[in-house]
Amino acid sequence: MGNERNKIMGIINALDRISSQIGLSVGILVLIMTICVLREVIGRYIFNSPTEWVLEFCEYSLLFLVYLGGAYTLLVDGHVKVDLFYNRWSKKRKCIADAFSSFLGIIYCSVLVWQGFRLAIHSYKSGSVSSGALEWPLFPLQIVVPIGCILLGLQLCAKIYRSITLEADDREERNH
Repeated sequence: MGNERNKIMGIINALDRISSQIGLSVGILVLIMTICVLREVIGRYIFNSPTEWVLEFCEYSLLFLVYLGGAYTLLVDGHVKVDLFYNRWSKKRKCIADAFSSFLGIIYCSVLVWQGFRLAIHSYKSGSVSSGALEWPLFPLQIVVPIGCILLGLQLCAKIYRSITLEADDREERNH
């Protein structure tokens, strides 16, 4: 039992490292977006020289921020919850609520993975491009949704495992 638990925790720790690295990358993307928007504001309003690419770049970068940043946000417990009730609950009730909400999140992520892959494959086969000035191919941008949802779903599975083992550890501790 302990050996299996160590293997599972090794996988979860690897997933946590991946989520952290992606979170760092997304943070760097926020910095790049900030610089691009600053450049656009200065160019547009001071030099009367707007660009055609900044708005489109920032719109598509938001896909990366939202979908790839979700797993990291869950890892650092940054998602929204109703603290008014949650903080008053016992540890056991919190574990149950976390596991249940994570299970619902996995269902939601599964639908997004399924539909996201369908859309991305359709865009790839049809050669769809963006309607903006840059005419970027849509497939690489759309594939971010299912990839991000897979990472978030795995992080949700890790949260369920942690909730269950935390509750089991507490139960075992009370029995001794």
